[in-house]
Amino acid sequence: MASSRPAWLVADLVLLALFALAIWSIVGPLALAQAPLALRNVLVGVALAAAAALLAAGLAQVSLGRADAARGNRARFAVFWTLLWLTAGVAAAYVRWLRSPSPSDLLTASLEAAPARGTWIAVRGRARGRGDFSASLFYDLASGGFARARVSREGAVVFSEDGTAAAWTEPSGLDRLASQDIWVCRFEAGGIRRFPTPISTRVWILAMSSNGSRLAAIEEKTIAVYDVVSGRLVASAALDPRNSYLRAVFLEDERVRVYRIGPVPAAKTGEPSSVSIGVLDFDLRARTFRQAGSVESVRRPFSLAFDDRGERLIVWERGGAVFLFDIATGARLAELAREGFEQGSRAFLSDGRPILSEAANGIGRVHLFSKEGRPERVFEVGRAGQVRLGGQPAKGRITLAIGPNPEVWGASDAYLLNLESGALEKLGNHLFPVASGMRWRVPQPDPGSEVTRLFSREDGALVRLDPATGRLENLFPGR
Repeated sequence: MASSRPAWLVADLVLLALFALAIWSIVGPLALAQAPLALRNVLVGVALAAAAALLAAGLAQVSLGRADAARGNRARFAVFWTLLWLTAGVAAAYVRWLRSPSPSDLLTASLEAAPARGTWIAVRGRARGRGDFSASLFYDLASGGFARARVSREGAVVFSEDGTAAAWTEPSGLDRLASQDIWVCRFEAGGIRRFPTPISTRVWILAMSSNGSRLAAIEEKTIAVYDVVSGRLVASAALDPRNSYLRAVFLEDERVRVYRIGPVPAAKTGEPSSVSIGVLDFDLRARTFRQAGSVESVRRPFSLAFDDRGERLIVWERGGAVFLFDIATGARLAELAREGFEQGSRAFLSDGRPILSEAANGIGRVHLFSKEGRPERVFEVGRAGQVRLGGQPAKGRITLAIGPNPEVWGASDAYLLNLESGALEKLGNHLFPVASGMRWRVPQPDPGSEVTRLFSREDGALVRLDPATGRLENLFPGR
């Protein structure tokens, strides 16, 4: 190149710059997707192809040009850049294939998000031939249709309550502390629409309104609510940086409920610290917070179960008791379990009744209460080291995971408990209801909704309970 005429050298340098930009645009998504092995493989392939192109160009220059320098430069230029742009085309096709797996390519599948109702879910897992590139898909359980979801390995994914839309975050740069771009997918009768919104911010917690028209984002120091279509900021308010924020949910289009933990006081050595749990309602019209309620002096560590619209909260202090609180007044309504409650889970049924599971002295039990916390029934479910609550595939029914070891969920078997008759039906071996792990995001999925019928298996399979036949069917078979 250096020995050629200036015009050839300029052309080489211009094409070299364009080629570098093209390769970066091709491999950039792999860097954002945090797939270093896939990125390395593509770059090594491009480097080897470039070395082969140099050898082929040199051979063409010598064999075709011989003593004619101008002819040799033309041959070198044509062969070298033809091969390099073919390399870029192959790399682009390969990366496009990496980023476009189908449901049949998934070797493992875990549920990332699901709506309270609707047939679409978000799944993520390893796909055949993709190495460390993690596949993320929106999948329609009714039709088998699918769409590509987020590219990055980390980020938030949320659905609207009615299941007609979903939103997710993508990093805007390689720096993990940089802003995140928010994308939206709409599931419509006329087809699937994926589109980026103009919203770019650092998101800690993301929530979507019931019909998918608005997004609430808890950022580092503020809460902001955006219009999904236009990206317009509807309302925002400052947050107290001394608090930690757990969860946000739209109670209606003009009101967002936020759960926060108050400042953690300094505790004496060896003593557990306690905090207050505050419930705030952000009024979009007034652009102000209203204290909806609070629960004081909760000993850490603890866990919560939410009934947002029923104004109820279950608080369990590890090794302690389980209490039902009224959010509006902060009053303790009932003690659901006494001191020492260890293994189990806590939830609200769709009708607002609290329900607990436990495994005490090797026996599994499920406790059902009235809305005010009065005991209604206790169901013994046999010998167990753990009992976990799932969803309600039908009213008056709830799925359970019952296993011998509280630390190994993969050894659990799936059951269906009839809350009216007490009948316990085994559904399958080594299955875990996915609704059990989604209580934080979808506290009360509608009875019969798809998320209540899904089960995970230790090998990465995702299994669905067919409501018509009562049989289990593999959606994604697992490795």
